[in-house]
Amino acid sequence: YLDGAPKSVQFTSFIWLPKTVQFHVKKLVGLGTVGTYTKSQEYMKIIRNLARPFTKLDDFKRIFWDPSPIAALIHRQWTTDELFAAQFLNGCNPVLIKRCTELPQAFSTLKDETLGSGNSLNEEIKNQRVYVVDYSILEGIRANVIKGEPQYIAAPICILYDDPTKGLTPVAIKIGRTPDDPVFRPKDKYAWLLAKIWVRNSEFYVHELSSHLLRAHLLAEVFANAAYRCLPHTKPLGKLLFQHGRYTLAININARKTLISENGIFDEFTGVGGGGHYELLVKAFTQLTYQTLCLPDDLENRGVNDLKNYYYKEDGMQLWNAINEFVNNFVDLVYKNDGEVKKDSNLQDWVNEIFHYGFLEREASGMPSSLESKSAFKKYLTMVLFMCSAQHAAMNNGQFDIYAWVPNSPTTMRKPPPKYTEDVTEEFIMQTLPEINVASRLMVTMYLTSYPGDDFVKLGDYPEHTFVEPEMKRCIEQFKKKLREIDENIKVRNKMLCSLDKLPYNYMEPSQIENSIAM
Repeated sequence: YLDGAPKSVQFTSFIWLPKTVQFHVKKLVGLGTVGTYTKSQEYMKIIRNLARPFTKLDDFKRIFWDPSPIAALIHRQWTTDELFAAQFLNGCNPVLIKRCTELPQAFSTLKDETLGSGNSLNEEIKNQRVYVVDYSILEGIRANVIKGEPQYIAAPICILYDDPTKGLTPVAIKIGRTPDDPVFRPKDKYAWLLAKIWVRNSEFYVHELSSHLLRAHLLAEVFANAAYRCLPHTKPLGKLLFQHGRYTLAININARKTLISENGIFDEFTGVGGGGHYELLVKAFTQLTYQTLCLPDDLENRGVNDLKNYYYKEDGMQLWNAINEFVNNFVDLVYKNDGEVKKDSNLQDWVNEIFHYGFLEREASGMPSSLESKSAFKKYLTMVLFMCSAQHAAMNNGQFDIYAWVPNSPTTMRKPPPKYTEDVTEEFIMQTLPEINVASRLMVTMYLTSYPGDDFVKLGDYPEHTFVEPEMKRCIEQFKKKLREIDENIKVRNKMLCSLDKLPYNYMEPSQIENSIAM
């Protein structure tokens, strides 16, 4: 266990798990095959670039093999402000952006600056058209040392403006937190590009450790383990939740062994390894609340419901509503009234165990320790199913797309942030970005973690034997029909976006969402 984080199963290898929750042979073969393929690619990239130093940004193309269509688009457009802003809405981590209600002190000198609309920045804040992405959670996090070379971490803050004609556009970035640290602006050329790279580097840390590992993998493990311990496998709720916990314990054990363990991927290839990743995880846990896990509440609290072209929001709400409708029908079939929910000791034990082991009885989280009504149970179960399927897909499925072009989201930075805009040249940027071994490992790791596998079970698919009741089968068929409609609509939109050479968002297409966290 890591003190100050959700508890996990105490197994050092997935082979010690009960056979009912282990990987199927087909899954193991798929993982082995793709692992061998990615490892061979990594070695080939390193060998082919021996004695060929990277001196300019285009040199990263020498390891940019077999990009996906979205990765190729990012490679073409990564320096543009439009794509930089779009990734806050529809990239790997579209959960940080929030409305700016008051200009941060770091940008006080810009308050009267005129924007494209003719209004000042302060006026547009009052008009609710200014947004902020703040990485203050990274303040004080220990930086890694890779092969004897110190790495650097910053806690940048970025201001964006929702321009009526151009859409979301970055206005200013501050990388450091002291009054003497410069504010970077679009006019600053290479310095502006490097400031955006620093933001993207911080985005990588917060995405992988907070949004992905903590809010998806670790919580799903608690949900699943509590279900195995508290819910009879013959009762409807147990039958349902066992399908949404498929492979979750096994994949998390594997991740702890290879990714976040001592001398794992984070230690060897990221700037936040060597203990900093644990500090960030614990810090993120203290900010985790029930409302951040419930999409409608989270969007409302961040003030982003009016943001246009926010496809994570649009697709996510369609899926939340579809899952909620399915859950409503399910709960109504199983429980006649609030009293039956309160008297179900197995259900109450499950919820209490999640509160105890998942949230460490932290009342400030707002996480319930018991459920007193059908309506409360419906919201809670919707959250669990959404987190274990759609939300994880949003955090996981785009990793190779977004991170394959290394300058777009580097895993570490080898120089501290610049103190003066005129100091920044392409050579300075190249000295800051990861060296080839780290960059190559990033690409293959992201490919491996984004790989869906050959044993994929999509959202809404339940084995025939799971439920035999006609009413329950009709409930599932209605759910699957709704998911197909959502899938078709998203595909039409993404086809249109691709035709315009715009960043599509396919990570929440129901046909691409797994029923559980299995990768």
